[in-house]
Amino acid sequence: MGLKSIILGIAQDGGIPQASLSPLNWDAFQRGDVHYPVSLGVKTVDGSGHLFDVTRSLSWQLALWQNKCEGTLKKISDVWISHSHLSHVDGLRQFGEASMGLKGVNIRCSKLFANEIKSNDWINQLIKNGTFILKTWDDQSEIILEEGFSVRPIRVPHRNIGSDTHCFLIKGISKALLYLSDHDNWDATLDFVGHETPLQWFSSIGANIVLLDGTFWSLNELRDREQNDVPHPPVSETLKLIGDRKSGDPEIFFLHLNHTNPLLDSKSNEFNELVTKGWNLAEEGQVIEL
Repeated sequence: MGLKSIILGIAQDGGIPQASLSPLNWDAFQRGDVHYPVSLGVKTVDGSGHLFDVTRSLSWQLALWQNKCEGTLKKISDVWISHSHLSHVDGLRQFGEASMGLKGVNIRCSKLFANEIKSNDWINQLIKNGTFILKTWDDQSEIILEEGFSVRPIRVPHRNIGSDTHCFLIKGISKALLYLSDHDNWDATLDFVGHETPLQWFSSIGANIVLLDGTFWSLNELRDREQNDVPHPPVSETLKLIGDRKSGDPEIFFLHLNHTNPLLDSKSNEFNELVTKGWNLAEEGQVIEL
């Protein structure tokens, strides 16, 4: 048996339903249209857990993880932070005395994010009291954690004001998974990583499975806000770039969905287009062996 990854959330930072004064929130809750902010768990052979992005829904996500994984999840040994935006970090305080009361958890992040941590009194206190051990990485450097398990952080452009954003290439014995929950647009990202198409990039790093930013279906979903306020590549644009799935292409699962995204409705034309092309929507509790 090797690594087992589990998708712990598929929603954009606000979750589904999002915080608002709309009565539609209660309607969504009653229908069961509830999704947690995006997060990924990886369990090692010895039962240690590596958590990629730490959300305010951590208690529910840990319960889901325990329920779905074979064998006991003994501890959370490492948390990996992709960037500092809402809900990628706001579960960190639950590791402290007020909730989980853990000690010696590695918090792995970029050097820029580490500087941001040091200016934040509450999270810096969790480091001082031993809840977290701060470990930074160098961009693109493969971090070998044990035999058959490594993580390679890869920087990507995404509203990097005062910090930065990384995706993660997570390698097991048999497969490699790219966790790319957030980036601004394909032109900027492909130029940054030095490739012409998404599939060319995925192939160059050996990704068999890709968990991919699918925040919006199209650019006209945010009627009361400018799309540039929350830049993400629309799924409809991504599908034009990757086309129909062909032999040798990776499996791609879209996640980080905003509550406006029609892909959340499995009866929608957009969802039918996605699966007809051979791609998928990620699901909470979905286990992927690496």
